[in-house]
Amino acid sequence: MKQYIVFILFTILLASCSSQTSSKVDVPKANQWYTVSSFVDGDTFHIQNGDKTNTVKLLSLEVPEIKNTPDDLKHLGLQAALFTRTQLENSKEVKLTFDKQAVNALGQLEAIVELRDGRILNELLLEEGLATVVINEPNVKMENIYKGIEQTAKQNQNGIWRSGTEAGNVDIPVKKADELGIRIWVDKEDELVVITNISQNSIELDGWKLVSVKDNQTFVFHDYALEANSSVQIASGKNAVNKKSSPNTLIWEADNIWHLNEKDPAELYTDKNELVAVWEDN
Repeated sequence: MKQYIVFILFTILLASCSSQTSSKVDVPKANQWYTVSSFVDGDTFHIQNGDKTNTVKLLSLEVPEIKNTPDDLKHLGLQAALFTRTQLENSKEVKLTFDKQAVNALGQLEAIVELRDGRILNELLLEEGLATVVINEPNVKMENIYKGIEQTAKQNQNGIWRSGTEAGNVDIPVKKADELGIRIWVDKEDELVVITNISQNSIELDGWKLVSVKDNQTFVFHDYALEANSSVQIASGKNAVNKKSSPNTLIWEADNIWHLNEKDPAELYTDKNELVAVWEDN
């Protein structure tokens, strides 16, 4: 095991020295499979894009540095590197999805990386506590999802959060829906979400966000108060216009929000990015 880690460290140093930033990056098409050509570290690797090689940096996260860091973080950096390398070697190919800005200042592609088995590498590292969330605007697509995963890893004291005392650069409180009296339910086929306030108090939803987790599509509430013991419907899809006249109905002006043949949970966040309710899609 020690020899394998030493080999990984040597590979990382070699790749870091040999990699060069291209002045013009040929951005590959999203949602196509690309061969992993080489490995750099826990959050960076190379893919083959036709006759060119692209450097891929995992979107919105960062792993512990290996060089010039305390021994405990160096160990976690090596652990993250081993984890990422194993996932990429097993997958052999990856599918990339981009946010608004596909290429960063270093000429690296910033991407959500899907493995051949359908898992998302970015999320796996966060779940294991081997990465932290770092949001660089304008790439904010995955902010709510990734912060929620990071918070769960912190609660479970995984990896970086093992002592339970570490302070993260993103530390969002996760409230229980029961405490606020919020219920959420989704009819995916009918493209309809029902949010119910079972408390005795009106809840101001201005700035709150309803998120379709699979594709991270977001509906934002504006100037809306959910009265005590009442519900609001959020309708989307081709039949949304027919529901517009229904009482307490808001229109999500987008089509095909919910995946029918795959799990697609719904999450509700406050204007402070507090996760308050989840529909699990079991």
